[in-house]
Amino acid sequence: MNWNKTSFVSCYLDLLLIEVIRKLTLNSKALNDSRSFILKLSETGKDLTLQAISVVEEIDDKVFGSLGTAKKEKFLSLILEFNRFN
Repeated sequence: MNWNKTSFVSCYLDLLLIEVIRKLTLNSKALNDSRSFILKLSETGKDLTLQAISVVEEIDDKVFGSLGTAKKEKFLSLILEFNRFN
């Protein structure tokens, strides 16, 4: 392989992502199928997930709260209708 700066950075980011996933998740073998794994969040993963949900809810409230109730309901109904066709 011809290593250049882009491929090196890409490889580094892949390894970094793998390390992050290892710290945020726990996996164990399934009891009923030796080919499969059970993936669960670690305590750190749970904490970060709860923090992320809180941030997303806050952003959601700031973005969609400014629409007012009627426009927000119309927007949500359009999203639900769009999702029915996809």
